[in-house]
Amino acid sequence: MADKTWKARERQVASYFNTHRTPLSGGSSRHTRSDSLHDELFVECKLRKKHSVISLWDETNEMAKKESKTPVIALCESGRPGFWVMVHSDDLEKVSNIIKKKIEKIDNLKKSTDLKKLDELIASLPKK
Repeated sequence: MADKTWKARERQVASYFNTHRTPLSGGSSRHTRSDSLHDELFVECKLRKKHSVISLWDETNEMAKKESKTPVIALCESGRPGFWVMVHSDDLEKVSNIIKKKIEKIDNLKKSTDLKKLDELIASLPKK
């Protein structure tokens, strides 16, 4: 018997994170309520015909393509600190590497004596 579509998607997402889908995922599972058995990440999969945020991503993706950039959406709510980052799974590694490079640059500048450049980089980081 073929998998239901949502189970296949849970397997696909779990595989992306190098883990497995939780059997009987959700409230019925004896393992975890997460949709995956990852030991560090709590993964929740939602399969819908349409998500409004994906429509926003589609629009952002078109604008990003015209500038040869990677689309990233930051979702913010009034009165809540921080933000949520939406990136397509195909772009996650690239975005992660960009962030790592910026952190490495800051670490290297800390070791140097160019404090002006260090202050400029620190000022460009998001506030916690």
